[in-house]
Amino acid sequence: MSNNLKSKRHLSVYEKQQLLKYNLSEEEFLKKGEMPVEYFTSWVDFAGLTLRINKNVLIPRVETEELVNHALESLKNNQQKNIKVLDLGTGSGTVALALINQLHLLNYLDKKLDFYLIDLSAEAISLAKNNYQKLLLKSLNNDRVKVNFLKSNLLEKIENNFQFNLILANLPYIPSSRVKKLSSSVKDFEPIIALDGGKTGFELIAKALAQLLDKNLLAKEAILLFETDYSHDYQFLKNYYPSLLKLFEINFIKDQFARQRFLELKIL
Repeated sequence: MSNNLKSKRHLSVYEKQQLLKYNLSEEEFLKKGEMPVEYFTSWVDFAGLTLRINKNVLIPRVETEELVNHALESLKNNQQKNIKVLDLGTGSGTVALALINQLHLLNYLDKKLDFYLIDLSAEAISLAKNNYQKLLLKSLNNDRVKVNFLKSNLLEKIENNFQFNLILANLPYIPSSRVKKLSSSVKDFEPIIALDGGKTGFELIAKALAQLLDKNLLAKEAILLFETDYSHDYQFLKNYYPSLLKLFEINFIKDQFARQRFLELKIL
């Protein structure tokens, strides 16, 4: 058997199903090396939605669906009549749009909800807006739900004192030293700017938190939900960001694989 045959990529059942679903050739896909099938099809299934993606945004992971679930519970328990929701680092709009869809399906849209989807990438904002227009716009009561898109470096373009009730963020959180060790299917195809979270992986999250506080962007009893690296546990914060433990009540949440994955914060 030749070395070429030995090293040939073996497609998973999922990959074969996706190629069949979009009537695409396995042979052509195999020419793309380790390219994720979602970039080849340009579509991804996430939390009940099928969203368009491209090389400018990350492929959402199944664990991130849990971020949507936590956000849904927060909104169900929120008694405010007017709620502002921030999705920071929105990418293809995955988290915010899945959350809006779940609220719609469960008939929880009895409050006035303003969603703000922010990303540094103009290409990502354009994609998120397109996904919203294609998937949700026609089915929503626009008197109850408004969706806003903004290109911004974190919260730089948000005016001071514009207060949010719920903040969701899936910012880059992988420590720089580990990015180069990621599989080729990730580091060679997904945008590094959306993966590399700096030296500890927490730098952008910390910067966002500082901006939220400095600009007075947190409403009373606001809830913040961040997807983070597994290393960002209590001991990590105690060692590197001890001030956060004094400013926020922090709930460390594990994902379905029992790994530290989310931080839920409430200002003290």
